[in-house]
Order: sequence, then structure tokens, then C-alpha cells
Amino acid sequence: MGRQYRTWFYQLGYDTTTVDADPLKQATYLSVQDALAQTYDIVYIGTPNYTHESIAHTVADHARIVLIEKPGLADSASWQALVDKFPNTRFAMVKNNQHRTEMPGFARLAAMAERGKIVWSRRDGIPQGAWFLNPQQAFGGVSRDLMPHLLSIYHNLHTPKVPCSYTKLEDDSNVGIDTFCEMQYGTWRLIACWQNHIEDEFYIEFTINDRAVRFDIGDAFTAFGGCPGGPYMSMINTLQENVNDDEYWLHENGVDLWIHQQLESL
Repeated sequence: MGRQYRTWFYQLGYDTTTVDADPLKQATYLSVQDALAQTYDIVYIGTPNYTHESIAHTVADHARIVLIEKPGLADSASWQALVDKFPNTRFAMVKNNQHRTEMPGFARLAAMAERGKIVWSRRDGIPQGAWFLNPQQAFGGVSRDLMPHLLSIYHNLHTPKVPCSYTKLEDDSNVGIDTFCEMQYGTWRLIACWQNHIEDEFYIEFTINDRAVRFDIGDAFTAFGGCPGGPYMSMINTLQENVNDDEYWLHENGVDLWIHQQLESL
């Protein structure tokens, strides 16, 4: 994702600086500390989950906005502590799917629906790499990889928010970490799966007058975050345009805390 973000920042007119400890990646710097001789409009953290918190604390005084890849930090208390410690820095978790052009239409349908379902299921999507399958380093499996996207979409539908009434977490592929996750909010079901052995699916379904209407959201297997580049760039622009709007960031932090709290309930 780091290389793709570099392309998006470049397309938006930003001068970009990259950090990667692997010399073969040909980044600008090999360490975060080396990159802190200057300040930045936005810093994007797209490293393994367990490193998000330490890097965020390290760069906070050198950035106006710190954009952290989902699932954010280990828990909501850590997220709020980060925000409180650096009041002059804005923090946001990546929520690219909230910036899809379809979202206003989906919100109108959600207001009419008796029931709804958001599903992101991969045919063979268990990530490769040691930290992804280490619960101490990833904080969880598909529940921390795909479910944050679904929670973000659900929150953006402006449906009445109700407490989570049902959760299901399974390691149905015997890899030592959850590969199936379901959460239910009233009549809304959110389902994330790394390996279903059938087909890749990423869709939202509304049941209106007992008739189900399904919309495919994107190519769940090949697209970044199941999402084209436009919503990512819209997200970056929106953060930058609102950098001085305290009300905007109060709302943004509320959404990020809510997502963290939902993941803690699993």
C-alpha cells in the first residue's frame, strides 16, 4: 500500500518522502528517525499493526495530520491517549470506503431498508507473512483486516446506531487466527471472511419491502482495500481541507473510537 499511497499523494500535488528499512525498496530514508529533520503536512503509517502506535508517537510532533492504516491501534484507550497527548496534531484511521461516490445513495437506501447486509469475503485471501498470522502483532485476523472497512461503511450509512447484539469469530481454516467474523447491529449484519472456498465477494444488500437489492462494491481480491484510487485521494483531500476545523476532527475521532470499541467487543 505504501507505494500506492506515494502515487496518490504525487497525483494530488504533494512532495513525497518515503521510509522503508529495506534498501531494495529505494525509499527516501531507511528509518523514521532519519526522516524527522523536517515537518510534514500528512504522514501515512502503513506498517505492520503492532508498530502503528510507536511510530505515531514518534512522528506526531513532526506532522499536522497522521493517517494510520486500519485497524488503528490495539484498543480505544491507546487511540484516545494518542489524541490527548498531541493536541496540535490531527489523527485519523484510514476510512477510504466512506469516500466512495456511491455512499450518499447507499445512505438513502439504508434509511428505507428493513434489513441490511455488508459482506467482504475472499475465496483464498489469507495473507502471507509472519505478522499477519500472529495475534499479538496483528491484534486479530480478518476481524482487524476486513471488518474495520465494514464498520466504517455501516457507520457512514446514517442508520440508527444500536449496540452490537451478536458476534461470531472463528478460525475455520486452522491457521491460528480468526478467518471469519460476523457482527450484527439490529437488522444489519456485517460479515468478513478470509477464505470461503467459493468466490470473492464485496457487496452491500438492502431489503426494502421484503425485496433484497444487492450492489457489488468492488473487486475484493485485486483492488486496494476493495476500492479504486479515487476514494483514497478524496479522503486525503478531505482531511487536508478540514485540518483547522475542530468540529470535523471531533467527529472524526468519534468514528475512530467507535470502530476501535466495536473491535474490542469481539
